[in-house]
Amino acid sequence: MDIRIHFSDFFDIDSKVLEDYGAFDVSLITDMPVFIDPFRLYASEKKEYQNLHEQIISYLCFLRDYCQTHAQISYWEMQEYFCFPEVKNLYMGFSETGNKGRGLGPEFARLLHRCFTGKLKDFGKETVTQSSHLEKLCIIADGVGRDFVSDFSANLIKGFLLQYTECFAQKYLKADRCEIRAINRAYFDFDKNVWKDKEYYLPIHEDDFVLLAPRDVLTRDETWISHRGLLGSFNRLPLTIGDEALRSKLSDLLESVRNPYRKISDKQKKQAYQSFLELHPEIADWYIKDQEDHKEDALLSLSEKVSDAESTFVKGARDAAAKLQELGFYKQPLTSLEEARVKIGYFKTFIEDNDGYRLFYDKQGRLLPETHMHLAFRLLWYGSYKEVDREANNGRGPVDFKISFGNGDKCIIEFKWASNRKLKDNLQFQPEIYAKANGTKNKICVVLYTSKQELAKVEKVLREIGKTGDKDIILIDASKKKSASNVTEEDFDFDKGLLEALDGMNNELDETIDNGDFDLPPIELP
Repeated sequence: MDIRIHFSDFFDIDSKVLEDYGAFDVSLITDMPVFIDPFRLYASEKKEYQNLHEQIISYLCFLRDYCQTHAQISYWEMQEYFCFPEVKNLYMGFSETGNKGRGLGPEFARLLHRCFTGKLKDFGKETVTQSSHLEKLCIIADGVGRDFVSDFSANLIKGFLLQYTECFAQKYLKADRCEIRAINRAYFDFDKNVWKDKEYYLPIHEDDFVLLAPRDVLTRDETWISHRGLLGSFNRLPLTIGDEALRSKLSDLLESVRNPYRKISDKQKKQAYQSFLELHPEIADWYIKDQEDHKEDALLSLSEKVSDAESTFVKGARDAAAKLQELGFYKQPLTSLEEARVKIGYFKTFIEDNDGYRLFYDKQGRLLPETHMHLAFRLLWYGSYKEVDREANNGRGPVDFKISFGNGDKCIIEFKWASNRKLKDNLQFQPEIYAKANGTKNKICVVLYTSKQELAKVEKVLREIGKTGDKDIILIDASKKKSASNVTEEDFDFDKGLLEALDGMNNELDETIDNGDFDLPPIELP
């Protein structure tokens, strides 16, 4: 059986050709967790990339001036200048059912208008930083995240991406896999202030064109300049800030949150930092300046992140497919429930015994969002004839996955972190409700834990609801593992481990943990 996952698979070319060209080999089954990071354009030594960054800033300055000269924006103006669809043809982001995202609509347009007539009215005229940066919107404006940065950047450099893909298609792809397509809003004409269409020769998949992106404009997880990055940089910013009054206020804040007698939690520290940012938005410029000063570190760090993504979602996916094919997995005529159990069993083995747990942690060892887990699991369904719906909603809320083959063969799968405060209710009631809403009795709940304490919590919950040993509840150890050199047990036998993993049985522990909330005095901001 020919397993097709990535661009190179579907277009019958060697992945090395894409690698040599510099392009990321995306999956055409589901979006990949990588994003365009405009800072890589700014920091690049390539003049072409630097020009693209200037192009992005020029368009933002155009929007700034437009907002400041138009108190009201008409529907036509909003659609023409402020609203952008997701460039779904890149197959990047977190749209786990395919490659369709929300894009940037009227709400985003109104947000930009508020920013450019308020906190960001001087955007493009900064004196602290070496350049202006699109990512500043993520720091100052509520509700603007990395998807916005990537989507907006992709739209503003769409002409470059189209040319980049066209050159590859003309040189390496078969003529019967490509077409000339008229692309809507391909580039912005700054002389006439209008978006223009243009024709390109592009690869076609499922009657739509595919775009390639260079690896050296991408990142995984956070962009180099981000809201989270700013909040995490408060401790070192006093060394960077040249404004003596602002530096003094920040130092007073840091002294307050570090007071050992107050026992301030990390969550409260972040709340205090966020409040300080809202009172003193100018601190964003000093943070951005610090990030600019470390652009060499940025290029190295962002390159490593993309390599990690390739290792996991490109090479790792291929290796997983090859192993499953060796086991005869794709030849087995399984029901949706049986196939789900086998795939979850493989997922469990991959996480617990093949370093798959690394999917869930960043370089600093922090737990990544649950979405990474869903993406990895979704990739295991290539080659299956079953229909895989992500977050299907049949009236009682969205279920993580619904697997089906016609109306009579359905199974739902829910993923939970053991740290979830509503774990007990989720395990006791949610699967039953979702299964009934989707017209099936087949349900599986997968619980991932990251420590012995979390495992103890799960085991305690299962005892309380009478579901200890329930084959419909599968536990997976996603904790960080020791190096193989420190493990004294015999090496893991894959085939045997896979079969054992399918049992879904776990030993009980007698430990219990209690989680509590503590009321602490408020932090006074300078």
